Amino acid sequence: MIWVEPQPTIFQRLQSNIQTCPNQQAFQYLLSDTDHKKYDFHITDNQGESSSLFLLKDHAKMFPHVHLSHRISLTSTTFDTFIQSEHINITDYDVLVLDTQGSELLILKGAKEVLSHFTYIQVEVADFEAYEGCCLLHEIHEYLLSA
Repeated sequence: MIWVEPQPTIFQRLQSNIQTCPNQQAFQYLLSDTDHKKYDFHITDNQGESSSLFLLKDHAKMFPHVHLSHRISLTSTTFDTFIQSEHINITDYDVLVLDTQGSELLILKGAKEVLSHFTYIQVEVADFEAYEGCCLLHEIHEYLLSA
């Protein structure tokens, strides 16, 4: 199993949590559709669980107790570049699970070379704008049908 987490503090916690788990690795990357793009990454005050590339929108209405805590600057990497840079044999993996608070479509678009290697893809995606400019269910559906 491979875990990818962009937030430094959560990445450290993730590494600690999987330390004794065999066959699990964690990598600190911000995955997107473009390499070397600078982003403001929005950190939330719920232990970072709602943190995203995007600002809260309808999410704030549904969870009014969750607020933006601060921003950090991160540089993106595509999924394809990540796989290549880390020398990961993609044929060892057949499942892709994405839950990235609205940036799932960006990650899929950055996985052009490796997407076809997955047998199963699970994407958590809303059919409303939980985050400003986030991807929506119909966009994920259309992209995966065309990929």
